[in-house]
Amino acid sequence: MNRLLSNVSVKMSLTLILAIFSVLILIISFLGHRAGEEGSTSLNELDVAADQMRAVNRSQQTIANAQLFYVNSFVAAYEGDARAARDYLEQAQIMQQAAQGYFAEFESMTHQAGLAEEVITTFHNLTQQGLVPLQAALASGSETQFRTLRETSSGLNQQFIEAASAYNDYRVERNHQLVDAF
Repeated sequence: MNRLLSNVSVKMSLTLILAIFSVLILIISFLGHRAGEEGSTSLNELDVAADQMRAVNRSQQTIANAQLFYVNSFVAAYEGDARAARDYLEQAQIMQQAAQGYFAEFESMTHQAGLAEEVITTFHNLTQQGLVPLQAALASGSETQFRTLRETSSGLNQQFIEAASAYNDYRVERNHQLVDAF
């Protein structure tokens, strides 16, 4: 080895050193590029997760407000205040539409199965089996039917809350994993 190095000219040795440093710079550049790509992917997933969680939470809040306004409308009608009953009903419908809009945002961003599908199923059950019949019972004026459907709607709302909470917990844990890995 010593004999090989003694035969190498100064020009050749400088060229070899330059080549070694060039290879090291290329390797470090490649690793930096890969780290940047992984970081960008992680940040993008964090951003999508935050948007999904916000959409679910907003739909959860507005659907609860819609239920409250349906109950207030029923109470106002029961007490004979037709104007207040109509105003509460209008607010309930506005809140229900807003909740469906927020939830549509969530559905448009969701590409994974599992917990997201559970959230979607429980939301649709709440609106179709809970709020739509509740609104119909309110229109019919049947106190017994309204009270029964209010209980049903409450149970479906609780299922939606539990599914949304489980989904949010999963997203939080996933976000922590992404940050830790980055």
